[in-house]
Amino acid sequence: MDEHTARIEETREHVAALVGSVFAAGEGAAALDDHDLLTALRSLGAIGRFAEACIVECIAEVLTRSAGLARDDRLTTLAGCRDAVELTQRALLTDRAHASRIVTAAKGVRREPQPDGTLRPARYEALREVLLAGDLAVTGFLAATQELDRAGARIGAADRERADAELAAIARGVGYVPVVADPAGDPEDGTGADAGHEDDSGDDAAAGARLRAAVPVRPLPEDLRRCAERVLAHLDPDGAEPRDREASSRRGIRLGQARDGLVSISGRLETAVAAGFLRIVDAIEKPKGKKTCVEFTDSAAADDDAASGDAADAPTLPRRLREQILHDVFATVVNIAARSEETPAIGGAARRWSCRSTSRRWRPGPGTPSWKARTSSRPMRSPSRPRATGSSSACSRTAAASSASRPATGSSTRPSAARSSAGTANASSPAVT
Repeated sequence: MDEHTARIEETREHVAALVGSVFAAGEGAAALDDHDLLTALRSLGAIGRFAEACIVECIAEVLTRSAGLARDDRLTTLAGCRDAVELTQRALLTDRAHASRIVTAAKGVRREPQPDGTLRPARYEALREVLLAGDLAVTGFLAATQELDRAGARIGAADRERADAELAAIARGVGYVPVVADPAGDPEDGTGADAGHEDDSGDDAAAGARLRAAVPVRPLPEDLRRCAERVLAHLDPDGAEPRDREASSRRGIRLGQARDGLVSISGRLETAVAAGFLRIVDAIEKPKGKKTCVEFTDSAAADDDAASGDAADAPTLPRRLREQILHDVFATVVNIAARSEETPAIGGAARRWSCRSTSRRWRPGPGTPSWKARTSSRPMRSPSRPRATGSSSACSRTAAASSASRPATGSSTRPSAARSSAGTANASSPAVT
């Protein structure tokens, strides 16, 4: 066993003996007075911060030994774990959230080896020193560094080092002025602790000062987060606005050539546009009133309903893929927008898809709507493949004898082409749209 590992094991045994003799046996913490209790709490907190710092350093070394290697050769894989987070979970017997915070902090203090054998300074070297000194907890380290990590490339390496040094000084308490409410209250309005006890005011004030000295006021993770936000606002006053402008300039949708009845689509959507479309997808796919969650029913009642035959056999619909669902929702949105009055018209014309066909292609047949042509009294059948005009999409074919007497929206008022001797319905005919 290595010397350092042996010393760590001795420390663990000493702490275990301390816990067994002070807290596990006898009255434990109940035997301590107020000052001793707060002093013990502060000392144990410092021990916990030292232990967390050592754990973070060990996990950083695990990341270093696992970086750049094949999966089977990584230290985490050799230990039987999927990644460093699982290894931390098993070693600390903690949950995944706490283990993820430990690994995130380890990435900030990790020192990569250089070709000459030396170690490169950590990403946050100053905060790492404060962490190893026991003056900073892992939560405080993450609160100070996560704001800088979110900035990404918006701040350079030099500015990050300056912010690191500034936040490390604040974590040590340099220049930190805490805002603490006076526990004695305001003696003028009679709410102070010494109100009505003028004789014992000196003793109470001395006891309160002694207790407050046992737990010194230091920057909390919330304070470090606010300080990091102010430092970042000074280093990057524009914030994410330039990145948003760059992202907006790269937006776009590309439609490919039609092949085998399909058109390929690709491109980039803005975040707000994609979120709005996904909201429409959820609204259409899971409308209000549709059961979208797991429900538990009485099995006996369900068996009785099945035996009595009351349950209707619902038709089995073909299962659609996620891509097909998005396509169908997109088609629904396009159709709704085409029927909307707010959609701009093309040259003042109505938004309509028209198809063109001749009377020779209309064939009678069973099971078809009994539309009456002006040249024949037999039932008419829509042609199987009409020639579309103005659109390559599927045409909506409707015909009604009553519509021949009134003009369609956006079309001329001249007589319909159905009255011609050729029996041809052109694109402007109100009888065929």
